[in-house]
Amino acid sequence: MDPYLRAVGFTRTRLNAVKKQLRKEVTEAPDIRRIYGTGEKETEVEYIKLYGKNIGIILRGHLKEDTEDIETDSIEAFAVADFDSVTNKYLVEYYKGSPVIVFEDENTGNELVFALQNRLDFYKDEQSFIDYGRSVEYSREKGLIKRQVNFAGFSLYGTIILPVEKDELSDFLREEDENYHKGLIFKYKNGDREAEELLKDYEEETSSIIRQRLMEEDFLSVIEGYVLPMDDTDADYSILGDIADSELIENSLTKEKIYKLLINATGTKIQIFINKKDLLGIPMKGMRFMGNCRLSGSIKKD
Repeated sequence: MDPYLRAVGFTRTRLNAVKKQLRKEVTEAPDIRRIYGTGEKETEVEYIKLYGKNIGIILRGHLKEDTEDIETDSIEAFAVADFDSVTNKYLVEYYKGSPVIVFEDENTGNELVFALQNRLDFYKDEQSFIDYGRSVEYSREKGLIKRQVNFAGFSLYGTIILPVEKDELSDFLREEDENYHKGLIFKYKNGDREAEELLKDYEEETSSIIRQRLMEEDFLSVIEGYVLPMDDTDADYSILGDIADSELIENSLTKEKIYKLLINATGTKIQIFINKKDLLGIPMKGMRFMGNCRLSGSIKKD
């Protein structure tokens, strides 16, 4: 059973209590139904049922031979972020036999990985997904043509901590710095060699400043945010970032409370879902979230 189900309101105790009802509702009245069979192997199914604002579950399985009964392979957490992200390019890779998406965050240039939710769409048209991801279209008027992805984070634990102390001038300078960095990334992606050198200098200078400050200051006073992979090939991350928005939602079946947090981790925006029981502190705009999460999402091809 997917451990991240608790992030969308299905802790083990509640899940055991509603397991039969859950399976019946998902198989008989899913909000999204995907079916794929080639005739050479069992017909696979992917059923999605929502149990609250943008949260629910995915039931993966296959149809039993000569029947309409479903053999369940897995039940996983499902969520949709309130916003789409954009990337110039993505790659489809595999982790433990399941497809994951490796893409570059447009705002920061950082590489991120998320587990693919719409797997059967990929299996149905694998070559199209791969070709679409690897092709980088370019036009003199538009530059690099962007792709849309939608991904969210499921967290099993998190802590609310104080923000780094800043004044209006500090906020202004940070915003200017982020815009400068983003501008360099855009120019570099469009083939500007001078921007490539400036980007290297910028990153070296930033690293040097951080190292010097860490010799005299507390880690959380120096580092405002980060998105650090916990594994080279998986979609698990350790995150520290500013809370840009916070909303308390409810799982309509279990009645468990879920925090939906919009986190800005030094330019990378991630919407994180975490069970209220697993969050230490009260999330408010301007505070910081520190914890873990697994990224999961879908590709929007058109």
